[in-house]
Amino acid sequence: MAITDEEKSLLKKEILDEIKASSQGVLELEKVTALSGVNSLPAMQGTKVVLVPLPLLSKPAEDAAAVALAAASEAADATAETEDGADGTRELAKEMAAATAQTKSATAAAEGIVAEFNAVAETALGGTSLFNVNARCGDATYTLETALQALAAQEMNDGVTYRKKGRVVTYRIEAAKWETRQFIGAPLDDW
Repeated sequence: MAITDEEKSLLKKEILDEIKASSQGVLELEKVTALSGVNSLPAMQGTKVVLVPLPLLSKPAEDAAAVALAAASEAADATAETEDGADGTRELAKEMAAATAQTKSATAAAEGIVAEFNAVAETALGGTSLFNVNARCGDATYTLETALQALAAQEMNDGVTYRKKGRVVTYRIEAAKWETRQFIGAPLDDW
């Protein structure tokens, strides 16, 4: 007994439907709360599902974190030096400009890392005392008011509170001229 083309098509459709019904999509996988013991992640490459080893994901993040930590350490050192008195303010501006260049380098190295990574690093490190508006919010000229608006917008984007007592905010007010303010209280008037 020969199978007709119509019967072949029907049989093929039934087999494909059964395969689809028993297939498991990425969204149906069990969710874990920690990466302990996890050695790969599923991902889509074109139209096929592939496994992504965790070392492929962690290497760029580790490299970016090392660069970011070095820049944060240098910025923290520069900030600590200014605590000796108001006379150090001009030197701080120069050091902040150098820190800005280092921060831009760190930003380039960390390209592709999502804002959540920055928030996790901020939380894990306990925060730093420097916020460079030009490095984090766009290289433009700012007034104190527009710099604070950019900082508030960055807080919303990152889900991190950057306005803290003692926080130093630096921003460019014109070509090669920077202004630095320290947050000493809760209302914006205290900057």
